[in-house]
Amino acid sequence: MWNKTTTIYKHIALRALSAMVWCTIALPLHAQTNPYKISDKLYPIYVRAHQARRTQQGLRTADTLYNKALALNDKKAQCLALTIPFLYHYYKEDRPALEKALKNLQDKALQTGYIQYYYYGANNKVNYIMNQGNWSEALHYTNQFPDYAKKNKHNYGIYTGYRCLGQIQLQRHATRQAVQAYLQALDYGQRHLPDQDLAAIYRHISDCYLATENYGEALDYTEKGLKISKSQQTHNTLLVNKCRALFLLGRKDEFLKNYEQALKGYGQVNSNQAKDAKSISLFHELRFFKMLIDGNYTEAEKILENISPLAQQMKLRAVYYNRIGDFKQAQECLRKQYYLYKEMTEKVSEDALNEMNARLNNQRLENEKQQTDLQNTQLELANTQLTLKNSSLELGQAKAAEHLARLNADNYKLSFDNKKLEARQLHDSLAAQKAKREAQEKDMKTRNMLLRILLIVAVIIITLTFIYVYNVRRIAKKLKHSNHHLRQTISELFIAKDKAQQADQMKTMFIQNMSHEIRTPLNAIVGFSQVLVEMGNDLGEEDKKEMSDSIMTNSELLTTLINDILDITSLESGKYVMMMEPANVNKLCREALDTVKHRKAQGVDLLMDSEVGEDYTVNTDALRVKQVLINLLTNAEKNTNHGSITLTCSLQENPGMLTFSVADTGIGVPKEKMAEIFERFKKLDRYKQGSGLGLSICQMIAERLGGRIYIDENYTGGARFLFTIQISDKQRRPTK
Repeated sequence: MWNKTTTIYKHIALRALSAMVWCTIALPLHAQTNPYKISDKLYPIYVRAHQARRTQQGLRTADTLYNKALALNDKKAQCLALTIPFLYHYYKEDRPALEKALKNLQDKALQTGYIQYYYYGANNKVNYIMNQGNWSEALHYTNQFPDYAKKNKHNYGIYTGYRCLGQIQLQRHATRQAVQAYLQALDYGQRHLPDQDLAAIYRHISDCYLATENYGEALDYTEKGLKISKSQQTHNTLLVNKCRALFLLGRKDEFLKNYEQALKGYGQVNSNQAKDAKSISLFHELRFFKMLIDGNYTEAEKILENISPLAQQMKLRAVYYNRIGDFKQAQECLRKQYYLYKEMTEKVSEDALNEMNARLNNQRLENEKQQTDLQNTQLELANTQLTLKNSSLELGQAKAAEHLARLNADNYKLSFDNKKLEARQLHDSLAAQKAKREAQEKDMKTRNMLLRILLIVAVIIITLTFIYVYNVRRIAKKLKHSNHHLRQTISELFIAKDKAQQADQMKTMFIQNMSHEIRTPLNAIVGFSQVLVEMGNDLGEEDKKEMSDSIMTNSELLTTLINDILDITSLESGKYVMMMEPANVNKLCREALDTVKHRKAQGVDLLMDSEVGEDYTVNTDALRVKQVLINLLTNAEKNTNHGSITLTCSLQENPGMLTFSVADTGIGVPKEKMAEIFERFKKLDRYKQGSGLGLSICQMIAERLGGRIYIDENYTGGARFLFTIQISDKQRRPTK
């Protein structure tokens, strides 16, 4: 499906050019005032087919639409007609029929030049696969979008690939990765699709920030989406998100100002279509906020039953109980919400482990295939040796035949001489005088005949010798070629065997490390949770808080471990694209320090020393730079119990590069282990928490950013790590 030949595309281009000319001629005859810009004669038929898309009547109407579109040569209407059977089988969950309908739609989209319907079908197939719970298949199918779209210069396809990746990550509750994918889609759409309505991307980003309780960012992206929205449905959905963010930020007056407009928009969006569960839940959520502001708590509590999913309902119940002063119930709702999110996180972790096991099984099958190929090669070697023996026997037979031919030639010569002698004796008996003369003539003839026979024999011998030499050289050349090929094959097999053994060792080490690192925080979470449940009433508040903090810490550790696995997979696959954009350097440093300050030991100072001005920016991937700084600061905190940890930013230490350094007064790194700490799963103290992947990921990010990460071997006060990134010529002088 993804591979089309150049000839087909040339044909499509000619057909598209012909269609453009035809449409230019036919435009006065067929007005196009409907939203889809198809013939107004066909638009009512499409509306009826779409409304009945879940029924057999919808399929029949779609057939009528397609036939009439063919008669009118309306190519876009043909594509729209083929979306109806695709949606019909989508809702019926008939995978084979869905694939067939998708192929028909995508072939027609390529044929007519309406590429957006090609990726419309692909996008809905991703949604179908996700609804079946096959995350790995959905992710694999989505990763094909950019490659195929870039190969064929389909900007809309590249944009759709980023958008689908965001949907997958959001469904997996990987909100950070979802925001990153949506930002990539937004950036690509702004640069390459100026006519594309990107308001839906802003809506998805605001959904992510609302889910993570980052209400300020959610409101900001909602406002940006409202400014550019072209679709009334998207505009109204953004307005609902704006009201949610305003209420949760405590801006009640602004909420009331937008509330009625949001309700009106909700009615417009859902007046001509079935209301899905999500839109109904959002509608009740807005009414719930309004009841709380009005003080109508009884009605507000009734509305809560209509809100889904259950985790969101628990979150809003906590808001309700805080509002009425029942803080104990509010805390209980937050606890239930936490466990619901914990179950979702464990489900995502389990899916990730299942995908990992599938990959390992595939590697094992590949190793077995290589072993089979090795055995087949050995059999081919034995067959080659038998062929060589047969060639030697044939050569011996040829020599014997040549010797026999020589003996026959000698016998023929002797027989001829005998007959000549008999004839001469006969003539001698007839006439004595005549015999002498005839004898002389006979001698002359005999000499001539002998010369001719010798000449013939010589020619035969030379010919046989030439044939023999040619055959010997040809066989020798074949043997040499076969031996060379055999040695090369054996060498490749040994290399493949070594690689397979290394892969098997790496797989074993990876499973052992991950099993230990995942089991440790999970045991802690389960143990403390069981204590809180069984002995919660007998424990003091300080003990409860300490156990809750331990549960949260181990949950963060487990999340970090899963993120590390996903990050290193993304970086190694080569699919991750660095988001290069201007970033304030000092702001990045302060954000990294704020992120890790709660983890430092008591009595340890977190310091920052920057040689650049507050307005100094650098063009880089801010998220990845901050990830490296947080990792280095976290490692320093693990190994520093007193003194200080200093984050420094410099343009002078490595001229032409921006250098970050993290220096601590901790236990330091022995010189004999400095070379191996950047390897995977390497830890100075194996009893400390951590996967051993952090510094390896940091090294990969630094290389992708055009820099490097290393340890200062001359630093003696503890440990000092340096991280450099490339900067442009305009940025090399500080603005301080």
